[in-house]
Amino acid sequence: MFGYDQPRPTRNSYDLFMSDLESGLQSLGFEGLSFMIYGSYARGDHRPGISDIDGFFVFPDDVTIHKPSLKCVGEVVANALGNHAIPLQLGVTDITTMRDGRFNSYSPNFGPYFDREGKVIVGPDYRDQFRYELPEFSDQEAMKHNLRKTRECLLLSSYYSHHNQKALAEGFDKGIKAISRSSKQILAIMDGEVRSERFSGLNDLHRIFPHIDISSVERIKYLFNHLPELDKMYKNPGEMIQLLTSGVDFFENVVKSYIELVPHL
Repeated sequence: MFGYDQPRPTRNSYDLFMSDLESGLQSLGFEGLSFMIYGSYARGDHRPGISDIDGFFVFPDDVTIHKPSLKCVGEVVANALGNHAIPLQLGVTDITTMRDGRFNSYSPNFGPYFDREGKVIVGPDYRDQFRYELPEFSDQEAMKHNLRKTRECLLLSSYYSHHNQKALAEGFDKGIKAISRSSKQILAIMDGEVRSERFSGLNDLHRIFPHIDISSVERIKYLFNHLPELDKMYKNPGEMIQLLTSGVDFFENVVKSYIELVPHL
């Protein structure tokens, strides 16, 4: 914690972090990848030592982000943070989700905000393609939030695995719980039926979308019924990252399948 067990970063730390992050992203050469910052650092009125750098990545993918690419971006972030630890809030999204709007985790208030002060650091400026919508269903709001948070954990997993394994375990725990509920939540959006148990929609989901690989959620279900094995996994960063990666793939494919099946009004 800055100011408690580690020194607060200086103004120079913020600038050096951004320099390392930008150069690292450019060296990847990923066509279509965009990174934009907004908020106090983008405006130039941040308070070094307490203000976050706010930003998000837009991957040029059709909801299901190419995980090796996400891993490479995460390693760039980990390297920059390892050299210059600063307060940071980074989002991860994809261009299809942002164009569709129904699972865009940023509310309509963010549109003018991004347009006014956002700065694209690397890649294309996609802002004129973003669609912002308020959720029609409570489960939709939960899925929007959880999609964002599970992706963020995956982005930071490389950094956490080397610098903060407790944070990785906490993010992993929240992530697999969110992923385990996603099948019943998407079905509730589709048919309005309330399903109480977190895995209760898995069979129906597989019947409606047989192309979706549900093995990661079945693995999560097994671990929830065999907690000593789950507890052992908390001590193994590689196993956590592997399951979280396949779980996020599942989550994204659920969202993608819904977007393809249900036309946007």
